[in-house]
Amino acid sequence: LQADDGIRYLVRSRGLGDVYKRQDEPSDNCGVVSLTSKDVVANFDCNSDFQQVIYRTWTAKDAAGLSASCVQMINITRTDLSQLTFPLNYDDLAQNHPMLECDEDYPLDNFGNPHPDYTGWPDGYNEVCGTVEVFYADDVYVLACGKKILRTWTVIDDCTGEIVKHIQIIRITDKTAPTFCPPEAIIARTKAYICEADIEVPAIHCLKDVCDAFPRWWVTTDAGVLFGDKNLNGFVDANETWFIMGATIGDYKLCYHAIDNCGNAAKPYCVRVTVIDGVPPIPVCEQFKQVSLTAYGHAKVKAEDYDSGSFDNCADPVYFKVLRVNADFKYDGGCKDLNFDHPVEVAANTAWFDDEVYFCCEDIGKEVMVTLRVFDVPVPAGPVKPSDMEQGGRYYGHFNDCWNMTLIECK
Repeated sequence: LQADDGIRYLVRSRGLGDVYKRQDEPSDNCGVVSLTSKDVVANFDCNSDFQQVIYRTWTAKDAAGLSASCVQMINITRTDLSQLTFPLNYDDLAQNHPMLECDEDYPLDNFGNPHPDYTGWPDGYNEVCGTVEVFYADDVYVLACGKKILRTWTVIDDCTGEIVKHIQIIRITDKTAPTFCPPEAIIARTKAYICEADIEVPAIHCLKDVCDAFPRWWVTTDAGVLFGDKNLNGFVDANETWFIMGATIGDYKLCYHAIDNCGNAAKPYCVRVTVIDGVPPIPVCEQFKQVSLTAYGHAKVKAEDYDSGSFDNCADPVYFKVLRVNADFKYDGGCKDLNFDHPVEVAANTAWFDDEVYFCCEDIGKEVMVTLRVFDVPVPAGPVKPSDMEQGGRYYGHFNDCWNMTLIECK
């Protein structure tokens, strides 16, 4: 067995690791030989030509148990800091790493900054013998978006006194937009006397960002004029309530926006705003009316003759129907042959609101209560089916009533 002697290695890594094991092939006159090695390491101080010498004993053994050994000496040449390399910056530049995300899962050092095990250590030196020392110190600058760390690396060769410094830039930022939950669609009703609605803007829900503790939000709309930005900054602040002023009847969009302090904007989300005339008309009746029967013993009064200035905030004109009623505000049963002009399938004692009301001889000397029903939507001529004015009917919510006392005379 024979080993190559005097091999020299120039070590450039932070750790020595396994030095390449080179040896001559063993031989035996009777068959297969197994080969093992054992190292004895000698470390030297700064005054030595070599940083380390490895004495490697090779042992060959054949199938019969016979063995032979030899010693190989490996000299580890001392290195300087000329081959030192430093970790790349995290600054999004083409030749470097991307910036770190503030919600990224990375280990921290004792000061709460990214650990070098994640962002990199200097390399290209041998620390086996402890003659090279590495230190770092962080200067942290809080920015409008995240923070910038200037990590100053200091590498000292204790054998030569050489000191190498380098600054590594580590940017921590946010590239993710905020998220939020928009409100449901909005249905607003106009005011009683003006055909417009003032709508309180519902607050945004569950607004959050991965890094910004207080992301900001605002709205845009085509419904009317936005009012409420007391701080004049374009955002809905905590002490503000915004309104849409002067929204007229129709369908509109109210769009919610959100942004964080890094300028990451969420995709706008628009909800439907529907403004309806939810206010019935204002009926105004003549309180008292005198009616004389004709020579035929009856009289007809048109519905609009009972009006005394009825109006609606949105509809112009308004429409009228009339019905004579009892104290329960139901058809009083008077003059059936005249007031029953609705379809024959309706019950005999039921009358419908119609364009006119009839009086006859049986009413002479009596005060008959009459209901004037005012509509803010067009109503066809003729009687109105009662179910059309009940909940779910086409006229439901579009009418209002007033009452008149009519004195019937025969002159």
